[in-house]
Amino acid sequence: VVVHPWAITLARSAPNDSARNHLRAPIAALVPDGDRVRVRVSATRDRVTPSRVPGRPPFTSHSTTTWSLVYVREGGEWRLVREGAAVDGLADSLIDEPSPEAREQLLLAEPELVTPELVTALSRRAGQSAQMQMYAAAQVGFERMREVARRIGHAKLEGEALQNLANALYFQRKLPDALQAYEERLTIERTRDDPEGIAAALVGIATIRYTFAEYQSALTTYR
Repeated sequence: VVVHPWAITLARSAPNDSARNHLRAPIAALVPDGDRVRVRVSATRDRVTPSRVPGRPPFTSHSTTTWSLVYVREGGEWRLVREGAAVDGLADSLIDEPSPEAREQLLLAEPELVTPELVTALSRRAGQSAQMQMYAAAQVGFERMREVARRIGHAKLEGEALQNLANALYFQRKLPDALQAYEERLTIERTRDDPEGIAAALVGIATIRYTFAEYQSALTTYR
């Protein structure tokens, strides 16, 4: 049985006309988000597979799916406007929220979601914007990615966020800011002793120096 998130509605009890379509899914979190509310629900499916060996007990597996459902109140009714994985819902809220204080509250409200998977979700959102050449939106996404990576102490992901942030800034011709981001990544990667990360940061720095017509500096960095 497949239950799609967009087919879910919130109710205190099963509908009278169809008890079969009622799925008990505990609400793991309910987070106000401006004029909306984000609800996190989870459901566990039990699956029993007969054993291939006669006389052996069947194999039982459990899988839990967690969804993030965003509702907005219109005309006295709650309308579902967005659905997806729980980390994707939090990533969307962080990207949409310009206030650092409000973003801090969002992170504090769901600490179990503040993981490398959230950083990856932010990277995915920002990367989609970059692919569509929406570099200002990509910049915001990569800034949020860096914030969360730093918060959880994941230096590798923070370095990747800085590289992508620098690229987004470069394509907006915000060259001094791009240079700073590349240099910050270089510091991180030298601490990590990651040759690949160091090389990527140095190429970015050299490219900016070349754009500034600092040819000797650019040549030295490329070497």
